[in-house]
Amino acid sequence: MNEVINKAGAVLLREKSGKIEILLEYRDREYKDWTFPKGDIEKDETPEETAVRELREETGYRIEIIEKLPDICYEFRLNGGKNEVCLKMFLAKAIDGRLTLEFPSDRLRWMTLNEAEKTLTHQNLKDYLEKVKPNLAVKKIA
Repeated sequence: MNEVINKAGAVLLREKSGKIEILLEYRDREYKDWTFPKGDIEKDETPEETAVRELREETGYRIEIIEKLPDICYEFRLNGGKNEVCLKMFLAKAIDGRLTLEFPSDRLRWMTLNEAEKTLTHQNLKDYLEKVKPNLAVKKIA
């Protein structure tokens, strides 16, 4: 193991036609995967601040954090080395802004929980979504 990389992100919720939807990001540049919006925690920044900043940069939305979700930690191979990524996750809702891509080749898509489970690229994120489903309720975003 080379190092632990700390990141923060959010499961961004909205209600549409009585159903919960979450926003997923397709990263075309490097990874070619569907994932939750997230990014590196900068020096002197809290995980909450990182999640707010990263969601604004990557999605165009200003968010409000609703609650802390469990962390996701996993092994990641990069340039022949192994690193551990520890992702601090939050449940959030958009309070203003409009969907805007940080990188033109990427994509953002609102989808139902079932669609998201099928769309997420990595099994650990599919398992994570299944685990946190009880936390995702319309009443939390009202």
